[in-house]
This record gives sequence, C-alpha cells and structure tokens, in this order.
Amino acid sequence: MFSVQPKMVEGLDLNELDDGMVVFSESTDTVHHLNHSAAVVLQFCDGTHDADAIAGFVAAAFGLTDPPLEATMGCLEALSRQGLVS
Repeated sequence: MFSVQPKMVEGLDLNELDDGMVVFSESTDTVHHLNHSAAVVLQFCDGTHDADAIAGFVAAAFGLTDPPLEATMGCLEALSRQGLVS
C-alpha cells in the first residue's frame, strides 16, 4: 500500500517516450513500461501530494472535467506493488 502522500522510491531512471515512459529500477534491476496516465501519476509522486491532488493533476493533463480519483488510486496501488512508489 502507498502512503498518504506517495513518493517515488530512490534509484529510478525515468525515460519519457511518445507513448508513455520507461522506468528502470536500479534496486530490482527491473524495467517498467508505463502508459501516459501512469507516467503523469508517477511524476507527481514527490511526497507532497495526496491521491486527490494527483487525480486533479491527471484531470488537468488530459482535459477531464472530473478528477479520476478511482483510476488514480488504482494506478497508485499498482505503482506501489511494482515497487516504484512508497
């Protein structure tokens, strides 16, 4: 489970692509391929934003009228399971 204000773990190498982002985790020697939505969520996991705020950033990034809180929470849980945020 991620914290109230999720934060990217140390040792990630982020590389933006046309269709999302590739993340290399030095600690696990693992490569992760993120879509655009997950990439936006990850970029705001700096330990200062909660899920509500991150959902607001996602809404702004994609021109949505309502923040996708449920989808953002699911994404944060997936990023946590993959060891990318804590």
